[in-house]
Amino acid sequence: MARDLAFAQWAALVVLTVGVAIGQWQGGTSDVLDASTPFIGVLLMLLNSSLSALGGVCTEKVLKSRGSAQLSIFATNVHMAGHTLLLNGGFLFLQALASGEGWPEFGAPPGRLEALALGNEALNGILISQLMRRIDSIAKNYAFSASVFVTAMLSAAVLDHRPSWNFYVGALVTLASMGLY
Repeated sequence: MARDLAFAQWAALVVLTVGVAIGQWQGGTSDVLDASTPFIGVLLMLLNSSLSALGGVCTEKVLKSRGSAQLSIFATNVHMAGHTLLLNGGFLFLQALASGEGWPEFGAPPGRLEALALGNEALNGILISQLMRRIDSIAKNYAFSASVFVTAMLSAAVLDHRPSWNFYVGALVTLASMGLY
């Protein structure tokens, strides 16, 4: 948390940003978009990025603090998840009051695929916590960037989806950034 980045590491972060942007770029325009859409999209992207960065830094601070040093990753994750459940439960309660429809029904328990996805997310959270406790949130972002490209590659193989050329260029630029960092 309290370390300085070398110039090459800052350059690697810029290259990472460019690589992810190239990989996500769709190109062209759409008839559905109006003139305000790009501006609103950029604002939402900046808000999302800022909240994600703040969350990453706060999580790293919690994981590396003296108070959680003696706690296991599981205990730390349960502690952080408890706050998430409390905030989301409060939001659901306020939303139910505002709408007048009452508490939402959650339906049937998850099926096999949903349970597998939930288990995958839980394991992912534990692995990211381990990563952030030992390294930092920048390494977590590199891992996330790599996971986006791996997911797309698996999607191409399993679902017969063929990404565009810019996706492959973005993946290569992102890999170069990882080497530079």
